[in-house]
Amino acid sequence: MEKTNFKMEHCWCLRRHQPKWQQHIMTLGTRRRPHDKRLAIEQESEVASHIVEENVEVLGERPLGKKAEKKREMKQKSWEGHDTEINMGLARMTDDRHRCMVEQRTTVLKADHDRSAEFELTKKKFETKMMRLDLAGMNVTQQKYFLNI
Repeated sequence: MEKTNFKMEHCWCLRRHQPKWQQHIMTLGTRRRPHDKRLAIEQESEVASHIVEENVEVLGERPLGKKAEKKREMKQKSWEGHDTEINMGLARMTDDRHRCMVEQRTTVLKADHDRSAEFELTKKKFETKMMRLDLAGMNVTQQKYFLNI
């Protein structure tokens, strides 16, 4: 009876946390160990009977069946092929991002250069306008102001 698959999974889900089944699971794991180690484990199980450990729950989980295991392996193999596609796509995206950042940087630098050139042109126009200004018709304070600019 112990070598067969458990048919009623709904019962197993309800009963697996009860002390009887936890003790049974712990004895299943100790069958291959020498007798003196089994006594030590039985003493530990009496102490830990009131505490539900996470390790017991992990041991209480049912293993995957043959079909589920094959399905899992097939999914894993199919993802191995997708890894290269994902890595290639990631590399393309990284290259595109780098290219966009370089283009953006060059655009900003060009805009700064154009802005500074426009400012220099405006400054030269203002200076030529000031040089053409006739100071003869102005009073002394206005002449001093325009000479100091």
